[in-house]
Amino acid sequence: MIPKVTAKGTSFKGAAAYYLHDKQADTSERVAFTHTENLPTSNPDLAWKIMAHTADNQQAIKRASGQVASGRKLKQSVYAYSLSWEPGETPDQAMMIEAGRQTIKALGLDGHQVLMVAHNDEPHPHIHLIINRVHPETGIAAKHSNDHLRLSEWAEAFEIAQGQIKCEQRVENNRARREGRFVKDTISYSPAEFHRWRDYRLELARKREGHDRTALTAEQKVRRAGVEARRDAQMDFARLALKDSSKSHWRTLYGEQKAETDRLARQQRNAATRLTAFIKERARAVIRGDAKAETAFLTGAFNAVVNRNAAKQARDDLADRHRQQRRDLGGRIKTYERAAVKEVEQAFKPAFDTLADLEKRERFDMQQKHSFDSQKRAMDIASGRDEKLFVAAKDLQAAFEQAAHPDQAMNTALQDIYADAAKDGFDPPAPDEDRIEDQSAREDDSTAADDTSGDRSGDKAEDQDERTDGGSGGFTHDEAEAALREIYRAAAEEEAQRETDKTEDDERDPDLEDDNEYEIKPPGFSGPKP
Repeated sequence: MIPKVTAKGTSFKGAAAYYLHDKQADTSERVAFTHTENLPTSNPDLAWKIMAHTADNQQAIKRASGQVASGRKLKQSVYAYSLSWEPGETPDQAMMIEAGRQTIKALGLDGHQVLMVAHNDEPHPHIHLIINRVHPETGIAAKHSNDHLRLSEWAEAFEIAQGQIKCEQRVENNRARREGRFVKDTISYSPAEFHRWRDYRLELARKREGHDRTALTAEQKVRRAGVEARRDAQMDFARLALKDSSKSHWRTLYGEQKAETDRLARQQRNAATRLTAFIKERARAVIRGDAKAETAFLTGAFNAVVNRNAAKQARDDLADRHRQQRRDLGGRIKTYERAAVKEVEQAFKPAFDTLADLEKRERFDMQQKHSFDSQKRAMDIASGRDEKLFVAAKDLQAAFEQAAHPDQAMNTALQDIYADAAKDGFDPPAPDEDRIEDQSAREDDSTAADDTSGDRSGDKAEDQDERTDGGSGGFTHDEAEAALREIYRAAAEEEAQRETDKTEDDERDPDLEDDNEYEIKPPGFSGPKP
């Protein structure tokens, strides 16, 4: 028999929606039966509404019963826990209801409104009890100090009555408590603690994926930049070689143009030189067979001697022809340059194609890895493996804290973990003398997860002795170390939350001293999807 107390909640509607339906569905196939206590109805949907009405009218009930209606209204009025039998056991409905009634009496909750819901979706039979902390007749809120201890002692008595002790460690722990020997809780954990650790791991995985993408992009940019640098260097070399080879062409062109300019200047120096130049030009035209060269000879000779506009036009025509020659040569050089650059680009095209294929393959491989890791995380959550890994890390921590002479290898490994935790600004926890004794009962009573964390691990009672000896539950030492590092990171956030809650607790009404102010995750919360 394994009793498991869940965190107190604020909504009967949310608790009923989870326990009365299948996980993440509107169907109710996993509900074997329901039962009510101290309620005027056996209808579970009507029962939770009556319980919610009772909690909402706590002050009015107090006044009607003659109680002093002081203090704040109880916020977390939902109290829930589960009772789990071992796989293979077949308790009938009457036995399960009677076990629930016995625990109600053991917790001192007689007279409180109770909704029992039995599930059949796990190998181990189990029943959930949803209890209204507000008494329907007095309006007084129930106190739950030492509830884990009370349930532990009841479970031991229940197994003795059944004629078979299934959890020897629980018997030993209860005996130690009765003898005044303190049994410290070093292995158990609250659902909120586990969910914070799971959320941290999922967030860390998302950050790692983002880092992988950023790192791969940066690596590919550097690699591509190297190829582009080599290509640009060869292009610059081709341009420089073409520039050197074209210098002789420019030198020749400028020499010919200067000679033509000087010759025209000599021809136009005075009237005699202009007349001589005109006659020579006409003679060359006649030799070429130009028909116009034989007409208007006297008019042309006269204009060549006295018409200065004709001389200016000749200079302008020569300058225009020289500019066109330079443009033609520059255009040819540009054509050669484009051809050389294109040749270099063609030479590097296979390299860029190979690089593009490599980048595509790297991105695909990275996406495949992320997809595989995401599916593995989802499978770990669905199968409960992440919870077992969390427990294995807690076991490793407990083995170091409890052992008088711990194994040297484990001592060294954990010292490294503590050093890493200190770098992150969190001091590893020292033994806490202020922890109340009822928490120690969780060591033997909370070895199985209830439906709040997936209705898993019905057979964890069989692993209790191994866990007490510091066993890793099938995980490697490195996996447990890594998980423990994450526990310390999550614990730092939890410590900050406790400091925030401390101020509110100082102002708490005595009637509500057991009522936590901070919000908890609703029943059935299984963390964000990967």
